[in-house]
Amino acid sequence: MKDTSPVIELRREKPVYQQIETLIRSDIVSGVLACGSRLPSVQSLARQYQTSVFTIHTALDCLAEDGLIDRVRGRGTLVTSTSKKMNHVAVYFGADFWHGGGMDYYRGLYERLSGELDGRNVKHRLIVDTRPAAKQAEPLPELVEAASRRLIQGVIVGITKPVEMSWLTKLGLPLAVSGSAPISARVGSDSDQFFDLALGDLRDRGCRTVGLISPMWIDKHPEEPSSGDIERFFNSFVERLDGFGLTTKNSWVRTPRKPLLNTGHEAFGYREFHEIWKQKDRPEGLIVYPDTVVRGAVTAILRESVAVPEDLKLVFHRNESMICPVEASWLVWDIGDVADALIGLLERQIAGQEVEPIRLPFCFEKASPQNGCPGKSQKLKSDRNNRRNPERIP
Repeated sequence: MKDTSPVIELRREKPVYQQIETLIRSDIVSGVLACGSRLPSVQSLARQYQTSVFTIHTALDCLAEDGLIDRVRGRGTLVTSTSKKMNHVAVYFGADFWHGGGMDYYRGLYERLSGELDGRNVKHRLIVDTRPAAKQAEPLPELVEAASRRLIQGVIVGITKPVEMSWLTKLGLPLAVSGSAPISARVGSDSDQFFDLALGDLRDRGCRTVGLISPMWIDKHPEEPSSGDIERFFNSFVERLDGFGLTTKNSWVRTPRKPLLNTGHEAFGYREFHEIWKQKDRPEGLIVYPDTVVRGAVTAILRESVAVPEDLKLVFHRNESMICPVEASWLVWDIGDVADALIGLLERQIAGQEVEPIRLPFCFEKASPQNGCPGKSQKLKSDRNNRRNPERIP
């Protein structure tokens, strides 16, 4: 590359070497500097950016560390990569997961993501959108700037809503989303396997009727895209009942009338269990999903003095360990597997590979009253290999 570039003035509110690194990185990522092209000499770059040779060396060292350039004595500095290797990413949460109830899963997910990315020497910046809901339909300036300046190669999305996905997908960067976003690069749960395990357990424990409490909202605004994962969840429940010889009633399937934030899940579980239990005709088994709703349902069960498992047999979901004072079987979703899957999806896209949605299976822990301690369960055989090789959603 010939030294014909005009002198560039840099801002002083940010370290100069970082600004130079960003500018050169952007040219490499965008293809302005092709793989194999040669950068001007350090002295020429120092004149161009009106800075010292030492500052230029510092900026180039950062790029060399990320594998974007190769600095060879006697040959100069060559571009060796167009950033096919994942080096810099953003982790975006569309809600403040550090505070408030019902956010334990997301805090755990970020901890796993952060630890795994650190272990892979991938630099990452956490971006939390704390704007009012009405403002979140607009692009977040911090993320837009990072994308436009090529400070990041892609975005891992931990929490998002349809209004945010509309602008996230326009950033022009690879995305990997946890949830039911209508894109191919998403990680969700295997609802078919979930209900196969839950309904099979209740049948084996003598149940003939079953209820379900879940805050997943089915109805949506016509303009809001959907991946169909939520509809699939409830369809899996209904379609599998006959196969296990079980029946349900509409009044035993409790869902919200409008979208529900995680902070309202516990109250929802408490309220909806009371709605089931005050009915004259009650189910013999109950499935509660997710664990943020379980807490409220358990409080209501204790308040109603329900005899468990004599009068009601339970199957609960959880992400990690949870203290439970009633006997229940558990379906466990491993947060570590979610983090691995999200990182893998983003890494493959950055490398130029096509990806498909991933549906992760659950681990089953059967209720075991002989343990003699309420809330403990005997863990059945868990096929760890299956959990590390999740099913692709067709």
